[in-house]
Amino acid sequence: MNKILTFAYFANRFQFSNISEFRLKNDMLHSLIDSLTISVKPSKKTKLDTFWEDFYIPLKKGKNIILFPLAVSRYKDEYFCFMNKYGRISISKGNGHNDDDIYTLLRSTLNFTNSKPYNLRFVEKKVPYYFRTGKIQGKYVLEETMSRKEKQRISKKYNSHQAKKFVSEGCSLQEYLNVCAICYKAAFGKHTNGMTPLKMYQTWADKRDGGMLSIKDAGSRQEFLNWYNSDQWSGSHPFEIIYSMMEIGICLFPPNSSEHWFSLRESESIGLSLYTYLKMVDALIEHNIAFKVPGLGKTLKFLSGQTYFTVNNYSEHEISYSGDKEDREKYLPHIKWDKLKILRKR
Repeated sequence: MNKILTFAYFANRFQFSNISEFRLKNDMLHSLIDSLTISVKPSKKTKLDTFWEDFYIPLKKGKNIILFPLAVSRYKDEYFCFMNKYGRISISKGNGHNDDDIYTLLRSTLNFTNSKPYNLRFVEKKVPYYFRTGKIQGKYVLEETMSRKEKQRISKKYNSHQAKKFVSEGCSLQEYLNVCAICYKAAFGKHTNGMTPLKMYQTWADKRDGGMLSIKDAGSRQEFLNWYNSDQWSGSHPFEIIYSMMEIGICLFPPNSSEHWFSLRESESIGLSLYTYLKMVDALIEHNIAFKVPGLGKTLKFLSGQTYFTVNNYSEHEISYSGDKEDREKYLPHIKWDKLKILRKR
């Protein structure tokens, strides 16, 4: 049997590796991948690139042979090999280092592509689920989901508020902080007791206020507008009222000359509670504040478990399927797997 790598060695060598390690300029490797791509018809072509999306790398696991999906693209004379979470390899012509492991991967892929077992039925048997991609509805992933009744309540209340078409013809620093305080009280309850709106902002907002808190007349709408229209706060986060270390947190943007309402924007990080954000929505409605919530429908869809998560593939919402007992019981019955394909031989 031709040499092939074990799955354990493959995972150890390539997973989480420095991508620069696999930018190779070597004529032997380039000739080998030429032979691989010439053996089959491309999946698709554009003016600049050619794609082969359904190669399979044979790997040993115990006494069995399993197949790992490999996608290849070519731009001019450079090839790119995509191995999902196991990284990317780029190969171009040159006299540089020849990596024996990558040579083995490409050679074993070519041998399999030219073999009799190269058919869809065999591929479907040999590609484990933990190598496949798919999707799963959020209700099977989230520990807690919003009820349909609650989702309808929030939507109806928000739509009713929007129908009243509240507007704000400007905003001073103090007015902005007062509206922030409504949000803070909704989010943190008794923890805000005895705190001024300014103290709340200083406690929970991003510290980079871009000079906003230095406005001399806190009651002047014109001074606030002049500051807002300046480039003084460029690169700062004055409107990130709930700070997040990893992503941008919950933001409250003030009215301006073109949008006569506050704009509440949800956190980009699931780590910040979206339910806290919805408490703010409720409170702003109760106080008849002129505001809008871009993406509220998307948030409600997510919290009610209707959003799809990708499986073993990168996206805004994703999960990894490892194939262990817990994953098999929790996720496997509900995952919609992407159909496997094979490339047509020339």
